[in-house]
Formats: sequence, C-alpha cells, structure tokens
Amino acid sequence: MGTTKLSGKNADRAHILTANSLLTGRSLYWTPEGWSQSPDNAIRAENSEAVAELEARGKAEELVNMVVGAYVVPLASRDGNEPVAMRERRRIAGPSIALPGALTGPASA
Repeated sequence: MGTTKLSGKNADRAHILTANSLLTGRSLYWTPEGWSQSPDNAIRAENSEAVAELEARGKAEELVNMVVGAYVVPLASRDGNEPVAMRERRRIAGPSIALPGALTGPASA
C-alpha cells in the first residue's frame, strides 16, 4: 500500500481515525479494540505510513457498512488527544442541544 503524503501545518502532527456510526450517527474513534465513542484510546498515527494505514482501515470499515464518513483528524499535540480543529473538538463533546427523538439510555456504537 502507498503512503499518504502529509503536508502543510499538520504534517508533523499525530492523527486519529474518526467516523460516524451507521446505526446511531454517533461520532466514533478507532481503537485497538475497534470503534469507541471516546478518543481516549484511539490509535495514533505518528507518520505518513501509519496515517495511510488508518485511512485504509476507515475505508474497509465503510465497505462492510460499520461506519460512514471515515477520515483522519490531526491532533493539537503529540501527547494528547485534543484535535486541532474546533469542529472535531465539538464532535467529541457531542450534541450541544437535546435532539427530538434522541437515543436515551446507555450509548452504543
């Protein structure tokens, strides 16, 4: 498999893989155990080859209808899991308002 060329201001940043659940629409993050609603244990890609592997994993998960919209997210620091972009920080926090008909009870992927 080829490697993704990282360039620009995010080239030297670690990245994580995120997507949305097809069943619930919730934001998910790829961990060693599979998809999780928390980015805390997300697999971190530290170089172009690792980013390409995460991107391939995301595409494979989309093909088997586990998730939709998989992509890698650059992190603000090498030792934390806070994304660079405000949009991604909002996704981690979850919806800012209660949605009509929103799922209740324990969260599920």
